[in-house]
Amino acid sequence: MIAVSFKEKLLDFYDKKYKLLMIIPIILIIFAIGQIAYQTYQTGDFVHKGVGLKGGSAITLYKESPVKEMQSFLDSKFPGEGISVREITSAGKTLGLVIDSERQDKDGVAQLVAAVKEQSGANAQEYTVEIVGSSLGESFFKQTIWAVIIAFIVMGIVVFAYFRIRHSRSSRFPYAYRLFH
Repeated sequence: MIAVSFKEKLLDFYDKKYKLLMIIPIILIIFAIGQIAYQTYQTGDFVHKGVGLKGGSAITLYKESPVKEMQSFLDSKFPGEGISVREITSAGKTLGLVIDSERQDKDGVAQLVAAVKEQSGANAQEYTVEIVGSSLGESFFKQTIWAVIIAFIVMGIVVFAYFRIRHSRSSRFPYAYRLFH
């Protein structure tokens, strides 16, 4: 009786039943498409766009302030606007907050800044305001999409070329050889 190693069994299974193994990537693709469809259904976009991609204002507060209190205060002051508050941390220590809003006009941003100052007691040196226009954000998003498309095309070319070269060197286990070498 000839003892067959685990690696040889695996190579033999892969060579004879590789089509059965195609179920795994197909399931992953179905889940990915489902997640993208759900995201699009919920938000209207297939990817969550921050202030830098869709336009809006970001107030960075360089003062320690509780996130939950700031979020609830701003939600009560500006209901339904979807203002988000994030914490800035370094080495586990809170350095400040970032308040993202879709407001772009001077009056709207001024109202938001006044509310943040009211809640935190910050002075003019303890915060910064950045406003990104929607056209600039749209331009960034288009460039990001093009960069991702080009990256996938180049990755496909590299994978195709790599396996094409490897295939010409293998004769005994053509599919398994590509997997393990």
